[in-house]
Amino acid sequence: MKNNKEMKKYLIALTLCLSIFFMACDKDNFDGPNASFFGEIRDIDTGELIEQEAYHGSQIKYIEGGWANPQVQSMSFKEDGSFRNNLMFSGTYKIILDDGNFVPLDTIFDFNIKNGDNFYVFNAQPYIRILNASIEQEDNKIVARFTLEQTTIEDVRSYGLVVHTDAHVSHSISEVAKINKEIDRQIDLGGENFEIELDLSAYSDKMKKGNTYFFRVYANSRGGTSKYNYSAVKAITL
Repeated sequence: MKNNKEMKKYLIALTLCLSIFFMACDKDNFDGPNASFFGEIRDIDTGELIEQEAYHGSQIKYIEGGWANPQVQSMSFKEDGSFRNNLMFSGTYKIILDDGNFVPLDTIFDFNIKNGDNFYVFNAQPYIRILNASIEQEDNKIVARFTLEQTTIEDVRSYGLVVHTDAHVSHSISEVAKINKEIDRQIDLGGENFEIELDLSAYSDKMKKGNTYFFRVYANSRGGTSKYNYSAVKAITL
């Protein structure tokens, strides 16, 4: 009798172990990511890439269809306005771009991502355009000249120049220097010219002759999520 009870316990334990094993095998048999989603975000009027920042920058939110309670996932743009996600699943998605340095885009429903490569260009209106940006060393100064053009009715909050030791320079990442100008006003219709001077002697403890530093102009609107618009990064060896 005792042996029968022990045998039953053994069979129950064996059945449970086999069930767990086969469940794990079924889980391992799910297909992995089979698609890449990549592309750019460009100015709808000029066709130029909309420059971004790596930290606290614009994001693409996406929701995969076919699930009862799908999670909102996101990917960030690179500094140059491009993006890439190589770990996507083919299927239908909802794409949301409402958290950036551009006027929010209409949500895209039933966006199809096929097996393999998927390239797409988003066209958007940046809150502020930074045009004709020039950042040069003139004697013992760095001089930035540029034109700001606002595209919405909201005031321009501020603009400035940031400096960092590598190319990932932004308002959030500027260990060397940041010159910020608060204006809180409208920009002249058609664009307004600005100039910023950085006196190298005032930063002699951080900026050494012979070293290379990375510079970038930024501007911030009071519209939307108030993320910063940027010029391209300029490298200068002192």
